[in-house]
Amino acid sequence: MSPKKEQQKDSHKRIKITVEMKHKIIEKRERGVSVADLARTYNRSTSTIWSCIVLHSKKLWRRVCQRRRRR
Repeated sequence: MSPKKEQQKDSHKRIKITVEMKHKIIEKRERGVSVADLARTYNRSTSTIWSCIVLHSKKLWRRVCQRRRRR
């Protein structure tokens, strides 16, 4: 029998993206930095970077729609 491997408790610990980090990502993307470069810079996957960008644009779109409804 082989000995049991010790489980690593914190091997897949999630690291949250702060609001400040999201703003920096969005600003850099608006300046033309590629998503792949942003992912490498912040050590995240491209899907995480895209979700920051998409969620931000959805929030902006909702604000625009709400302002139009008020008029």
